[in-house]
Amino acid sequence: MRDLDIIVVHSLPGRVRLRLIRAPRSINNMLLQISKHDGILLVSFNPISKSLLVHYNPSVVSATEIIVRAAMALSVDYKNSSVKITNRALDKALKPIDYISGLALGIAGLARVAKFGLSSIKYLSYGAGTSTVLAVIYHAWLEVKKDGIYDPEVISVVYLINSLIKGNFLTASMVTWIATFGRHLFEPIKETCVLDAYEIVGEDEQPYIDVSIRPVVNRRFISNPLRIAVFGLGRFIGINPRKYQTGFMEQIRQMSRKHGNILEGIGNKPSPVYMRLD
Repeated sequence: MRDLDIIVVHSLPGRVRLRLIRAPRSINNMLLQISKHDGILLVSFNPISKSLLVHYNPSVVSATEIIVRAAMALSVDYKNSSVKITNRALDKALKPIDYISGLALGIAGLARVAKFGLSSIKYLSYGAGTSTVLAVIYHAWLEVKKDGIYDPEVISVVYLINSLIKGNFLTASMVTWIATFGRHLFEPIKETCVLDAYEIVGEDEQPYIDVSIRPVVNRRFISNPLRIAVFGLGRFIGINPRKYQTGFMEQIRQMSRKHGNILEGIGNKPSPVYMRLD
């Protein structure tokens, strides 16, 4: 079965929206299977946009489990066909202050190339450095306000402030801007995995579901030299997002371990769901 995909459009505490490339054969049955889980408040499906919206209690059930269960239900609905789950990256759009700091950097760089007066270059470089610091701090404030933790990119402020103290305004500001905001200029990275669900009857003649989830390597990221260069600059100044952010497959592993690698059955099946993660 082709195009049996689920795309995580957005996931916020208490709400997750999924887009299905192919609508389920039995929409009501799929909605019922998802809504039966504890903590699910509301489940709706738009047949026109093929959008599945789930409101839930995050203290009872996680968005990751909802996504996995939706993929399981879709797989079973299509006679155990493979379902590809794509989780959009957390890359966020640039804010006005980011563009302002980038513009300030461009002007300061042109001033140096055009050999403006030393005083003009100094003040323009100082303004570029200050605006870059403010842009990074603003992003950190937004993250703390939204999720209670700062974005790892705020670590770049340490490098930048240290460089500004040493008088290296323009170069340090450019490196920090590119390393911090450069990745937002690319197409967001998408994490993808494939789920297979098998309905099996055990030796005790009781049915159960065996679920296998395996990651798909993002070769577009590996083959993009500009993205690799931006990532390398980030590592150079101390930004290591993987140290602070949990990937989608790791979220699934954590969810599986929390349940002892076994989930309760879906729909009206009392049998458990056994999970195997690659």
